[in-house]
Amino acid sequence: MTCAAPAGHALIGRALYLPEGWAADEERRELAGVPDEVMFATKPQLAGDLLQHAHDRGIRAGFVAGDEV
Repeated sequence: MTCAAPAGHALIGRALYLPEGWAADEERRELAGVPDEVMFATKPQLAGDLLQHAHDRGIRAGFVAGDEV
């Protein structure tokens, strides 16, 4: 998630997208070092969580935009 303004932009949030096949594959998760608390979530779910996290910290947006969702 990036906060953009006329003066520039800054990264204010991020989330690991873990494909459903990877989420269910314990061996692959272990080899890749994926933490146990990271579970499958759709990209729209991840975006909603990032927006909620920003909102909880007082960051308000006039609009949002995304790709691939």
